Amino acid sequence: MKKSFILFSALLGIGYLTLSSYISNPGISGAGDCTGATSTTTCARSGCHSSSAATTNNGVTLIDKATSIPVTSGVYTPGKTYTVTLSGTNSSALPKFGFQVCAVNASKASVGTISNIPTSTSADAVGTKKILEQTMALSGTVVAGTAAYAITFDWTAPASGTGTVTFNSIINAVNGNNSESGDGVSTQVAKVFTENTTSVAELSAQIQSKVYPNPASYWLNIGLENATTGNYNMQVSDINGKTVLSQNEIVNSSSFVSMLNIASLAQGNYFLRIENNNATRVIPFIKK
Repeated sequence: MKKSFILFSALLGIGYLTLSSYISNPGISGAGDCTGATSTTTCARSGCHSSSAATTNNGVTLIDKATSIPVTSGVYTPGKTYTVTLSGTNSSALPKFGFQVCAVNASKASVGTISNIPTSTSADAVGTKKILEQTMALSGTVVAGTAAYAITFDWTAPASGTGTVTFNSIINAVNGNNSESGDGVSTQVAKVFTENTTSVAELSAQIQSKVYPNPASYWLNIGLENATTGNYNMQVSDINGKTVLSQNEIVNSSSFVSMLNIASLAQGNYFLRIENNNATRVIPFIKK
């Protein structure tokens, strides 16, 4: 009987530790939404991670996946896919971390589509939200006494008319001792992005472009006139919409010519999409 009691007590202790620390999938394991999207409840509370060790911060950045251009204007384009990075640091060099991040509309419901989900994370349904969170304690990178954390995933923006989208996030830096002691929780951060309501047709009128020769065999010349300076993405897709070539160009003047090697393409019909932050245009061409 004594051995059975000891074994039961040990199992009970392990169960309490697992439930109280929320190492795996905290959103659906009892901690709920700690991002601040729907409440002020955070990871730093009794029975979760009530201790705090030094400063932990966090932030969200978006990069246009097609052009590799960072979104610095605070404006997203409906239907476009972005690479999202949640990153943070801890000044006590705590080696492990957990996190939650979600994208919600004004009604606090999830919007957009999360994809390319990294290892040891999952997108869990918590109320009306899809929250990306850890499935185990993740490893940070410690340099010169400071720990850095980062999670990167893809997010496809919702359809037009959605309005403002807010990325709510939190990072919990932990020491990996499987308890709540000595951990450092960041504040809840809300990064707001407004919807780009300018239509594609209006954007296309801002740039004059020509493709020659057409048909082409080996090289496709792409001429731009009245172009704004910046990073342009030249993307070729086949008739099924599959991207077969992509090339970035930095345009430093309003008149610019780029050369795209299409020698490897099979004969047929293709579409060239020219895009930057301020303009987009699709031009058909033939590879002979």
